[in-house]
Amino acid sequence: MWNDKPYLIAEIGSNHDGDKARALALIRRAADVGADAVKFQLFRAETMVVADHPAFETLANLSTPLEWLPELASRCRELSIDFAATPFDLAAVEALAACEPAFIKVSSSDVTYLALLRAAAKTGAPLLLSTGMSTMEDVARAVDTCKRAGARQLALLHCVSLYPTPAEAMHLRAIETMAARFDLPVGLSDHSPGVAIAAAALALGARIIEKHVTDDRRRPGPDHSYALEFDQFAQLVEAVRMVPVALGDGEKRARGAERQQIRRARRGLYARRAIAAGEPIDGDAIVALRPQAAVNAEDIDRVCGKRAPEALAPGDPLPASLLLSHED
Repeated sequence: MWNDKPYLIAEIGSNHDGDKARALALIRRAADVGADAVKFQLFRAETMVVADHPAFETLANLSTPLEWLPELASRCRELSIDFAATPFDLAAVEALAACEPAFIKVSSSDVTYLALLRAAAKTGAPLLLSTGMSTMEDVARAVDTCKRAGARQLALLHCVSLYPTPAEAMHLRAIETMAARFDLPVGLSDHSPGVAIAAAALALGARIIEKHVTDDRRRPGPDHSYALEFDQFAQLVEAVRMVPVALGDGEKRARGAERQQIRRARRGLYARRAIAAGEPIDGDAIVALRPQAAVNAEDIDRVCGKRAPEALAPGDPLPASLLLSHED
């Protein structure tokens, strides 16, 4: 599912702020701006962190209850946008699989959670494995674990687990490295500001782009401040569609409409002054001007020293016969 064209995931995550109506509204906003998929995060404080963890209360307030999943999935089907989520425990894997998601994402934090990887792989759903904080050895072990557990479709996301991620920390060439090493589709889970980094990732071969979305970056909550608002996400959609087309096939040549510019923009050779018939032509007697003519600027070494076959007035183009005649 990740090989045809770039695939754009709107990461709603926990930006519904614990409100199912907001979650449903954000799905619609993502569909309206052209995202291919929306994704939620299925963490539960009690199965994710120790009871006295400083983030326990925040996680509890922002969780996506598993009982929401059928309605979220149904809304996505109605709006023709793919539904997916990141499970953070085995019960969430089971509940998510029952809703037939387009894919299951494994968080960067769980690359080493082998039991979760195996459970996700056994569902038969396509797997998207995020790789923040990982070494190549971590990624290799996770890929091997998923494949051994039966994963039929698997893709990787380069990720840097900083929120937001500064440009100098992105190390986008890891996309090329992982694609070569694992022969899998590779994308980017991007926490950098704006859309420039995502566009650069596409130019390096990324097949999947994931960005957090919100309707208001000023809202409280851990993921709003670095998310894209929907007008920005629409710009990302435009970039995602534009960059692959702009990359072309790698051959350097003028094509299509650009070919029509050649005659207008390139220079021909013209008489700078009156040139008598039979007079030797030298560089002082001619000038290179637009548009192209019968004899062009690149032909200067072929015509200098030859005799004019006819008289030329100032501004006359040099005749094509100069390219055919022999030097005296």
